[in-house]
Amino acid sequence: MDFKEQFEGPLPIINKDTKKIYIETSNSCEGSIIIKNSGGGTIAGRIMSNSRFISFEPEEFNGNNSKIMFYINLNTYGSKYANEVKIAPNINSEEILKSTAVIMSNGGEHKIEFTIKVVPCSIETEEKISISSLKDFYGYFRKYPSKAEALFYKREFMSWLKAIGYENMDLYEKFLLDTNKERALDNFLIANKLKHRASVDFENRLISVIVPAFNDDIYTGLIKLKKTGSGYIEEEIKNISPWFSLGKKTVLSSDFDNEGTAYINYAIDPLKFSRKVNFDKVFLSDKVLEVKAVKLSFIDAQLERTYLSFKDSSNILIINNANEKLTVDITPKDSFIKLEGKRYYINETALIPFTIDIPKLLQAQLSLKKQPTLESSLYIESVYKKRQFSKLLKLTIGGF
Repeated sequence: MDFKEQFEGPLPIINKDTKKIYIETSNSCEGSIIIKNSGGGTIAGRIMSNSRFISFEPEEFNGNNSKIMFYINLNTYGSKYANEVKIAPNINSEEILKSTAVIMSNGGEHKIEFTIKVVPCSIETEEKISISSLKDFYGYFRKYPSKAEALFYKREFMSWLKAIGYENMDLYEKFLLDTNKERALDNFLIANKLKHRASVDFENRLISVIVPAFNDDIYTGLIKLKKTGSGYIEEEIKNISPWFSLGKKTVLSSDFDNEGTAYINYAIDPLKFSRKVNFDKVFLSDKVLEVKAVKLSFIDAQLERTYLSFKDSSNILIINNANEKLTVDITPKDSFIKLEGKRYYINETALIPFTIDIPKLLQAQLSLKKQPTLESSLYIESVYKKRQFSKLLKLTIGGF
């Protein structure tokens, strides 16, 4: 067809139905434009944009129904060094960008307005929760910890971090190497200052146990722990003494219920006691729990008063823990300590009276020696079921 023949038929007319295109994106997207001929002949031309973040493929067309792809890449906005800057540099979330594409053809000229709304790059979870920031991710973790942990390890999450311009990808990749996934996620959140490390403490700082006289069975109980904050827990728990043992050596996150409470079993073996009153400590990080275990004797004795004058009276308190009548022998060290008898029969408790009567001569001798006091004692003995009890009750006598 020569030049003259081109004008013998109807001329091409560019279709102008597409005038405006509205797009929401956080980074890049693509779409298409159909260029049609509303007249005769064949329409041909080219399309171009006044913005470098919009490109077309192909830029030239020839045909009456040409499909032109357009590509939007916000990486190129505001900098010619697209690979050296963050995602969409100089663009704020919710900013509106506008551009115009111009089509020049043998069928006329046409302009298409592009309106681009920049939205945060986000991950849509199966719960229909949109995560567009690390703060959003932490909120998701608080509500769905196990699902947040699974998401943390997905390639989708890594791509999203890159898309939002996360600067510490090397740190994230280091956390991914941790075989303990719960710990890795917790460290990631702490490193990004989204949360504080969770802590654990004893609800009570003292365990006090009284073991009956003839009970050598293992005594068991529970230590109650309280967790403060959310996240991973891995704390060593230990004690010192052989008579006290713990049900486990490490406290983990999985030990705690939804209320942040955990219980650790403990056992006390009376056969391993080294004394009547036994002490131990349980350590959990920098927290300390005191343990006190008292093994009752089948009988106990103590003085009502330990300081008496030269002429005085007092009582010996006898406690029977055997649940049967016991025979108790009481022997004073010195003759100036007077009791009504030597042997006593005790049901549950008894106050055994005694008196102090220091002779005048002994008082004078003490005065000459400039010795204002003297020491004496009462010796308590009892036998029950082939077990022997003995105790020396010391007292001080003087001119008080």
